Amino acid sequence: MAVVKNGKLRGRQGNSVHRVYRGQEIVQSYPRTLKPRGHTLIENQLFGECSRMNAGIYKLIRDFALEHLDFALSWKTMAIWKRLFFKRKGQEIPDSKSWKKIEDFTNLPVNENILIGDILDELPEVDIHKDKLFFLMPENKMINKVVPVKNAFFIEYSVSAIQYDFQLRIAEVIYAMNSGRQEIDKGFEEKMLEIELVDDCSNGETLVILCFGLRFFLSSESYGYLNSKEVNPTEILGVWYKGRQA
Repeated sequence: MAVVKNGKLRGRQGNSVHRVYRGQEIVQSYPRTLKPRGHTLIENQLFGECSRMNAGIYKLIRDFALEHLDFALSWKTMAIWKRLFFKRKGQEIPDSKSWKKIEDFTNLPVNENILIGDILDELPEVDIHKDKLFFLMPENKMINKVVPVKNAFFIEYSVSAIQYDFQLRIAEVIYAMNSGRQEIDKGFEEKMLEIELVDDCSNGETLVILCFGLRFFLSSESYGYLNSKEVNPTEILGVWYKGRQA
């Protein structure tokens, strides 16, 4: 509501705004709020759907990474989801009965300060074949002693598989595994995991995300990790997409 102050009208009156600038009274049109239409409305809807998907997946990755992750990760994953699945036209991944690996995510660091390759000589290998996810941890006899973790004498690795259902818009952990603590001097033995992927998604359109991380400990029975924002080697090893069933 407009009011008179020092003989001059100030504030909104109808569709006009009265104000004083350098001693002169100025009348301007009240700015209108424009509702998005056409392509803008579609883009806003796609962005909202992508944001919801990204937030659900990111929450589980953040939990797996012990909260020690690069916050830029959310923007990176958001950009990839948007480009692949939430464009008005020109979607890059076609519908498919078989699993398709999204190369953008291969060995994508969740925390870039220390990488898995800085610690292990042989990196894990992952692949999906006939609805089974295969994870191979190669033998690593030597663990890089350059790791700047004070009082870290034990190490273990963790694996987490996350599944996202496009129709239900739900992200959930479908598999989790810890190797058990080993003395850093002894390294890791070779190990193969087979993770059965149950196709119970409502329309068959789904993602599987495999995360891998190294955890450091003071002793074999100590409580709590020694990981920190500075040292938390955690990566997304791979992401696979499966389209609608024909």
